[in-house]
Amino acid sequence: MKKNNKILLILTSILLLLLLLLIFFRMNIVNENFQDSQKSFSEIIKKYESVNSQFGTDKSATHSYDTIYEKLFLPFRNKKITMLEIGLFSGADLLAFDEYFKDVELYGIDITDKYLMPELKNYDNINIFIGDATKENTVNHFNKLYDIIIEDGSHLAEHQIQHFKDYNKYVKQGGIYIIEDVDEKYLEKVKMEISKTAMDNNFILEVYDLRKNKNRYDDILLVYKKK
Repeated sequence: MKKNNKILLILTSILLLLLLLLIFFRMNIVNENFQDSQKSFSEIIKKYESVNSQFGTDKSATHSYDTIYEKLFLPFRNKKITMLEIGLFSGADLLAFDEYFKDVELYGIDITDKYLMPELKNYDNINIFIGDATKENTVNHFNKLYDIIIEDGSHLAEHQIQHFKDYNKYVKQGGIYIIEDVDEKYLEKVKMEISKTAMDNNFILEVYDLRKNKNRYDDILLVYKKK
């Protein structure tokens, strides 16, 4: 009888130890997930930079957009949102956005899939269309309203102007439309030719001139916020 009680005590102790270990590991996993969810956009985007990968993002390595995006994206971070990027190259930006936002449906447009990262196919919330972003069938392909649109296409002034005129209708009220890499030579032209369309559709413009940060002529963001 005493022998059975001893065996039972040993088994109970082992089970308690296993239970404590399980609780410990679960708490560690929760803590790691919590810490990941608190990472800033600057911290996340660095994982996907072009300096770390041949086909990475240039938003913080080449340009100075990370801290501005932290400010712009923060109100959307813990909401269920939709987001479109025009001009993907490798698609590394989409992976960064997926990691930063809690619940995001991502859409992307590019004229070629030659440089796209193969792992993008593993994400159910990433949707990509290959086509010319200036063509009507591409503009209307997804037919979605977005909280955020980022124009990062050819960087030609005429395309930046045309894309805003074509895609602004898909920005939700309270959403934002961002034009990246505006060349200083064409800044006033782009602003002027977009101004009427922006005003007619209740957009307010914010200009972020970051040229001094990395001495780049095209380190300028135009951010149109829809009232």
